[in-house]
Amino acid sequence: MPRTNSIKLDLASAYLASAVKIGIWAAVSAIVFWYSFEAGLGILSLVRSTIGILNYTTLGLGPAMVHLLAKQSQVVASAPPLETTPERVLNYASPTRDTRLLTGTPDDVFKTGQRLSAFFAVIGILVMIVIARYFRGLFVIPTGMLGNNVEPLVFCTGLGLVFRLLSDAFGARLQVEGSIWIDNVILICGDVLFVVLVILFSRDKDWLLAHVGLAFLLSSTALLIARVFAGTLFTYIDPRLGRFNSSIASFLITFGTILTLANVADFLYAPTDFILINNLINPATAGIYSPAVQIDAALLLLVTGLASVIFPRAAVAHAGGNLQTLRTYYVRGTIASLGLLLLAGGVVYFASPFIFQLWLRNPMTTTQAILPLVLVHTIVGGSSGVGRSILLAMGKVKPFTVAVLCAGALNVILSFTFVKYLHLGLPGIILGTIIAVVARCAIWMPWYTLRALRRGEVNPQNAVDGVVPPELI
Repeated sequence: MPRTNSIKLDLASAYLASAVKIGIWAAVSAIVFWYSFEAGLGILSLVRSTIGILNYTTLGLGPAMVHLLAKQSQVVASAPPLETTPERVLNYASPTRDTRLLTGTPDDVFKTGQRLSAFFAVIGILVMIVIARYFRGLFVIPTGMLGNNVEPLVFCTGLGLVFRLLSDAFGARLQVEGSIWIDNVILICGDVLFVVLVILFSRDKDWLLAHVGLAFLLSSTALLIARVFAGTLFTYIDPRLGRFNSSIASFLITFGTILTLANVADFLYAPTDFILINNLINPATAGIYSPAVQIDAALLLLVTGLASVIFPRAAVAHAGGNLQTLRTYYVRGTIASLGLLLLAGGVVYFASPFIFQLWLRNPMTTTQAILPLVLVHTIVGGSSGVGRSILLAMGKVKPFTVAVLCAGALNVILSFTFVKYLHLGLPGIILGTIIAVVARCAIWMPWYTLRALRRGEVNPQNAVDGVVPPELI
């Protein structure tokens, strides 16, 4: 049964976690730029973007667990005592399309997700080894650039990401059971440890990038240990309970696979943009674009905190049939996100000369020139984060996936065309992103989310009987 915590505490911890993440990557990027200049920063950005493909090896297991844990917790809370439970009968008066009977407990969901997570981690490690082995051959990296740093950076960063993904099962349990702020504190400590280790290791300039990867690996290992400990200490997990449930595993994999296809669209934005820049323009331009992308990511983290808190709460609200609560979350959350991004974007635009000089010890005039374009898609795209949380909490992953894949493909096609055939250079890359983001986030997302909320009736009898509609329609 989820605990009842103040949403203010959850939001405060989420925004603190976002602020810390902004700070640590800004600090790490600055350290790399100081000692390796545009080339080192460009390589770091390329590695981070490429290694992000490992996120797909988990098949969206974390969000899928949050969604299902919320529903099964509602089933347990709503079910009558065992001795008075009537024989289950089909409700022909109010049928639910394409439903699936799941009889497992929340402990079964967790145990099943935990074992799937371990399996996906093995796959992730194998993929990471292949990427590290062939990284130099995949991208235009001159022989001898930055010594032998590249392969260790790829290997350690990839393994660290696998460890972070492995911890998501425990993070999902913490979030659903009302311990969102505890999970955020753990994430904060992991990020702080990362930047501290980078600072300590930065004394060896010749192996700077390799040490950045090592610091990420060590901090990720600590994060995994802390989440396992907290998930055992602060939730109702009983190591003696729970079993691997094939029907639950099927649901998690189905839900997560469709969500993973949606997450592939993330790779079709900044990571693909860096690949296009690297091959169609030159590697140094990636170093010019990277600070703008860092600012883009930093601003998005300002609203990610709100969306991350809304997601588990919306999942619980949807499981209980509270559609008015979902509408309130969406409308107020979207307005708050848009207002926050407009304010922060304006401040960043006018303060950018001072920011770059203080951050990178360089005015970065070329980066300043493209920053306004980057801010356009940042503000538009970031304001849709709450809508994404609402749709995933409701289980509406299929239409969401189709939309983001179409937009991502549009971004790649337009960016390639603008650079290859119209010779627009770096502004062409950004223009392609703007068009794709506006089409999905400013036009499709509000229309479909409000439509889903209007038509999102929940069958209360299904919740009591334990019939969980997968809603993958």
